[in-house]
Amino acid sequence: MTPSRSLFGTLSLSALALGAALVACANTTTTPDPTPGAVSCSAPQTLCGGSCADLSTDRDHCGTCERGCGASEVCADGKCQVACPTGLTKCDTTGGPRCVDLAKDAAHCGQCGAACAPGLACAAAPGGKPACGLVCAGGTTKCGDACVDTKIDDAHCGACNTPCGSGTTCSGGGCCAAGKTSCAGTCVDTLRSSKDCGKCGTTCGAAEVCVAGTCAPPAKSCQAIKAAKATAPSGVYSISAGGTLVPVYCDMTTDGGGWTLVAKMSRGINRDPYAAWVGPALNELDEAFLAPATRSSDAYVSRNVSLWNSSGGFAVKEARVHVYDGGALAAFAKFVALDTTTSTNWFSQSKLDASSWLDLKAATTNFFSIEGDAPSARRMFASAPYGGGCANDSGWIVADAPYDSCTWETGGGPTMRLLYAKGTMVRNWNDTTNVGLADTFAFFAR
Repeated sequence: MTPSRSLFGTLSLSALALGAALVACANTTTTPDPTPGAVSCSAPQTLCGGSCADLSTDRDHCGTCERGCGASEVCADGKCQVACPTGLTKCDTTGGPRCVDLAKDAAHCGQCGAACAPGLACAAAPGGKPACGLVCAGGTTKCGDACVDTKIDDAHCGACNTPCGSGTTCSGGGCCAAGKTSCAGTCVDTLRSSKDCGKCGTTCGAAEVCVAGTCAPPAKSCQAIKAAKATAPSGVYSISAGGTLVPVYCDMTTDGGGWTLVAKMSRGINRDPYAAWVGPALNELDEAFLAPATRSSDAYVSRNVSLWNSSGGFAVKEARVHVYDGGALAAFAKFVALDTTTSTNWFSQSKLDASSWLDLKAATTNFFSIEGDAPSARRMFASAPYGGGCANDSGWIVADAPYDSCTWETGGGPTMRLLYAKGTMVRNWNDTTNVGLADTFAFFAR
């Protein structure tokens, strides 16, 4: 029993000694040894995930260790903010910070928030400083307080304050007559100029002509041009007539279009209309004669009259006669089924299809032909039967040559008079109220 009590006693003394030692330690201040491998951060840096970071500027730890900035942002004062490249400035806007070019931005011209008035733009002013002002774009030029296109502006043609004169308009930066465009200082018709076809500088090939602004082989008629280009406008074109390139006027709107002007008689010329019709071409190459409603100093006759339905010549299926008075169409007659006709027998009542004279198709006539009443020199004549002398002469249309046998034929001296019945029916030639004196008779074929 004694050994057991000795062991117990020994353990008790050891426990008491350990407790005393612990009390002694608790009452003593000491510094623990640092943990091996630990990171220590100095102000103003903060330990974030094992590394030190300045939360006021670090893009990966901006403000807090857990907040990172976007790719286009920087960290400033602990906040993620827009980062602007060189040359741009950060300006606060309604939608948040935005990078702007103070030299160009109309909402921030020269400085953030300095907005230009509506209609003005921000650009470098004299001295190089950005300022709000009128800036012209899209090829326009600043003339005073307006942006203008000097290629087409009639008041600023080619340059500011250079107006076009009466009867001209600005086209291509030059003042030209209607329908013409200035190309290298020369006014041209780009619808038919082989050197400037469609636009300045576009040249057609050696075997081509310019047809309504497109280079193509020459056609033989206005109808062929119309068939190739339905949108071709009325005007002067070049066609091949008997192998020769000649200018002609094309009516592309009347009755479906495609009508070629083959002849024109003008009031006041000293010439027999029939002799002109059956003779050689007259004034064929002078484009001044090609305006159908405008009086000319002489007759115009195309070589297509002599080629009328000839082999390889000018094929004709229909024809129209237009009477122009005061620049307007005053009367007309249309003839059809002309495939087998000649240049002198197509003008007949049997071929008449439609007319502004509603009684002509069924009327009794004594003359209805190009030759007309030859002894009296009444040509292109559609006449009611004679009876009772000059006082009773009636008709619908006549090109009266310089030969006067009746009073109604006089009044112009030894010159051509072009008379027509006004309205829709035959008239007595002595009735000056209802008989018109036309400016021109124009003959079309297709």
